[in-house]
Amino acid sequence: MKRYLIYFNKNIDSKVYNNILTQTFNKLGFKDNTLFLDEDYSIVFEKWKVQFKIYDKNKYIDWLKDIIDKRVNAIVSNGHRKSYFKAAILVVALNEVLESNDIQNKDDFINYYYKKYSRHSAFRRELNKYM
Repeated sequence: MKRYLIYFNKNIDSKVYNNILTQTFNKLGFKDNTLFLDEDYSIVFEKWKVQFKIYDKNKYIDWLKDIIDKRVNAIVSNGHRKSYFKAAILVVALNEVLESNDIQNKDDFINYYYKKYSRHSAFRRELNKYM
């Protein structure tokens, strides 16, 4: 999911972006919302990201699509209902990456999963929570 943070381009208020950013910083050992002289870590991350160079972005985005599709399929097709929220976060996160990089229209990726898992209403409810 850290790659999602790197490829996300727009400064919009996103539940998924904030969720993944918080999880990432917590894993790095920052348990509160501040570091670096009380500056919000999302601001620190955005400053760092400007300096980070991405080469062959489409290659990595295609890789993310493949990995996320396999993960979502494993969770939803096998009925791991307690993990549907994880699959939903992945789908919405990648949709936001694709949209922010002008690769596809808003919600096209999410709509693909709505159709693919039309009979899994619990998964679709999880998707709605993060949109």
